[in-house]
Amino acid sequence: GKIPPKMSDSFLGWLPPLLHTKEPELMDKIGLDAVAFLRFLRLLRWLFTAVAFLACAVLIPINVVYNIRHISSEDRDILSMLTIRDVKGTVLFVHVSATYVFAFLVMAFVWYHWREMDRLRHEWFHSPEYISAFYARTLMIQKVPKKSQSDEGIRSIFESVQVPYPTTAVHIGR
Repeated sequence: GKIPPKMSDSFLGWLPPLLHTKEPELMDKIGLDAVAFLRFLRLLRWLFTAVAFLACAVLIPINVVYNIRHISSEDRDILSMLTIRDVKGTVLFVHVSATYVFAFLVMAFVWYHWREMDRLRHEWFHSPEYISAFYARTLMIQKVPKKSQSDEGIRSIFESVQVPYPTTAVHIGR
């Protein structure tokens, strides 16, 4: 069935199922679209964590040290010391380099998560559940000529193009 994993009645009892339920199990319970959305949220979480760590561990200390050494105390405040506002000279190459690192991080994280989603998508479309699902065998046809806009008209279109598999049900939608 599609019941959620068991969790304890404690205040933080929801955390172990959240942390330990793997994507293949989620695919069976919530489907490919939901797993793709969760994967995208994971991508953003890790990307923003990496960018925030790099900015806080490297760029902010450089900005603060530069401001303390080169800007008089009456021309600076706590907030401006954290930013690039008053930073000048060759120290800006660190900021330019960080921009390249940020771009590389985006590409690396997207590549990794894209590869993982492609693997999951492949598993999903070859799973017995998907293959036997009705929506896996459903086609939507648009711009049907007026004379064929009926159930029998659609069926005749399928017969005329000799579809390699039998047409089990045909319904015109409006």
